[in-house]
Amino acid sequence: METMAEERRFIVSVSGGHRVTVIDSSDSSSSSPLFVYAPGAASSLGDPFGRWLAQELSSEGIHLWRLQFPYMEAKRKAPDRAPVLEATWRAVASEAGPKAVFGGRSMGGRIALRSLQTERQPSGWPSSRIRSTRLAGRIACATSISAQSKFPPSKVPTLFCSGTRDAFASSVELETAGSLLEAASLPFIAGADHGFNVPKSSGLTQEDVWKEALSILVPFVKSVSTN
Repeated sequence: METMAEERRFIVSVSGGHRVTVIDSSDSSSSSPLFVYAPGAASSLGDPFGRWLAQELSSEGIHLWRLQFPYMEAKRKAPDRAPVLEATWRAVASEAGPKAVFGGRSMGGRIALRSLQTERQPSGWPSSRIRSTRLAGRIACATSISAQSKFPPSKVPTLFCSGTRDAFASSVELETAGSLLEAASLPFIAGADHGFNVPKSSGLTQEDVWKEALSILVPFVKSVSTN
């Protein structure tokens, strides 16, 4: 019988009077690499991929925090405006320490890329949108690309992990976004869509895709956390 990672919940205060819950899956030692994960726009702390990661990363010696944004905390359907989402990431990052990796699925990863970096603010980037934060790396799984989701130039090691059938970001769009990031990796999962699903004809299950994503995430987190 599988043993679930021990979990601890705590609250992080966000500017503007918001508060969000973070779940700390802490089977690993305090010196283990830390990955801080946020789900997509329609998901919360119950996000299936995040829950699965909590178990699998623990067995790999990686510590996972899972968070949800203020609108999900308040049980609203419509996502918060960008400044609130970005402020949430900065607030949680300030609790995580200097060598954590930040990211998530879809909107969760996209907002991490927009709001967290270590360099000075790029010229022309709105001052309300970014603050200097010490971090080891960033991960964007199944992220989306649009005119509103531009990422500021950055030297932070950044991993994009998307499927070749993702309708929200083609390989060309991701490669263009990655060209602004000096240390970007762009592995693709063959046949996977935005929800990390594959056609039945592939003979693969969603968990097979999740395991492939895990095989991409684990070495990245361990590598950037020890540099």
